[in-house]
Amino acid sequence: MNEDDKSHAGTGLRIFQNFGYLTVGKLLADGATFWFFIVLARTYGQEGIGQYSFAMALTSVLAVFADFGIHNLSIKYLSRDRDQVTNYYGRLLAVRLLLSATVISVLLVMTALFPFPEEMKLLIIVIGAYQVFLTLVDGFGAVFVAWEDMHITSLLEVSLRVTTALAGIVIVYSGGGLILAVSVLPVMTILHVALGYHLTLKRCGALHIAITVAEARQILCEAFPYAIHFLLELFSSRVTLLFVGFMLGVSATGLFNAAYRLIVVLLWVPIFAGYAVFPVASRLHISSPKQLQGLHENTLNFAIIIGLPMSAGIWLIAPKLIELFYGIEFFESIGILRWLAWLVVLGFLKTIMQIFLTACDRQMTVTRIQFLVACIGSILHYWLIAKFGLQGAAAAILLTEILLIVILGSRANELFNWKSIAKRVVMSSTAVAAFLVLLMVWNEFPLPVTILSSVLVYCGVLLLFHDIRQNELRLFLDYLPYNRHNQSDSSKKPVTKTGKI
Repeated sequence: MNEDDKSHAGTGLRIFQNFGYLTVGKLLADGATFWFFIVLARTYGQEGIGQYSFAMALTSVLAVFADFGIHNLSIKYLSRDRDQVTNYYGRLLAVRLLLSATVISVLLVMTALFPFPEEMKLLIIVIGAYQVFLTLVDGFGAVFVAWEDMHITSLLEVSLRVTTALAGIVIVYSGGGLILAVSVLPVMTILHVALGYHLTLKRCGALHIAITVAEARQILCEAFPYAIHFLLELFSSRVTLLFVGFMLGVSATGLFNAAYRLIVVLLWVPIFAGYAVFPVASRLHISSPKQLQGLHENTLNFAIIIGLPMSAGIWLIAPKLIELFYGIEFFESIGILRWLAWLVVLGFLKTIMQIFLTACDRQMTVTRIQFLVACIGSILHYWLIAKFGLQGAAAAILLTEILLIVILGSRANELFNWKSIAKRVVMSSTAVAAFLVLLMVWNEFPLPVTILSSVLVYCGVLLLFHDIRQNELRLFLDYLPYNRHNQSDSSKKPVTKTGKI
């Protein structure tokens, strides 16, 4: 194995392992959170879950200002210079604490002015405080992402979500109200802020939490493009719930979010794939642009062959999912879920494009595109929701995502291998058609059998293609730890020349 091959294999193994840590951790964490969400939906009905969803959507916009893009900024710079953790991240943490205190103060003032019932105002304050404290936990997790210690980030995430969900569910089943149940969110998050700080000290040493006005101004200026990026990203994901809440009411918000919540759980897969790739892509942009292009091609190919069947599968089993998780009361969510299912593959494509553009120091380009699409998307949401209701809301979010991907793709054109992308779309679509036809004919299988059958048929048909066997399958096998270990051992064996001892 030559040096380039070793470099590619080492890079791929790190990404594969880090993605595995983040994905498994997020699945466990979101599984617990989703369980809590289901308990809330079944206990408090459309009205209660609608209030919860509306408060979460409203306060998440304010929480962006508590982070202000520092999460991605810290990953980018700490991945390039790990020696600056104690000083640089100490300054970042000082800025985070100032921003968090400011945002909570603004939240209290704004809530007092909202024309909502007192119970709704209290719910907004509780959930808003949780959203702000969560940015501090994510901030400590960013250090370990930058250092590619993703297992620590995952453990912190799992611990927070699981303990919070369990405490909330205990309160619900003990007869507590909605506000008391969600009050565990900020309480458990504060405890995990302390845990995250302790882990950072143990891993990196003492942090110098001090900053001057000039340093704070510089950090905020550098983080500003990321802050706008996340604000627009969050706006695009939450604007639908806000429009539905204001235009159709909290019950309609509950119906829509019941379907959307299922998609949000799966959308963390491409997001964490992006987190796993981001530190490596950021370094390769400086050290090896050629390897960066190869990494982009491989990542995008995997995104297509993973995202497309996930979307098709959700579309297929949407009725069974809604009935299983929410019951007959949420029957209207089935049609919404079938629309939203296609956000999964779109989420894969969007995340990969954004991550690579940001790694190439083109975050302002991403921000301008998002601002343009957010403006167009707001008009689409208002018009389609007013005309078609909940179905129009689902169509609006899909059209907005498609527009964003088209414009992002036009700006990252130099990184694309269009022939390879077209091949993956055709091969993946063929394999998807195979399991859709099979399971639409035999549609009486239980849900676990349906999912397993779909996976087996899809993988079987996909492996019939030579390109898949020679590229994706080989890359996947190369990234497996045991195979990498065998390659490392074989590379260390001495070569004995003929005729010599």
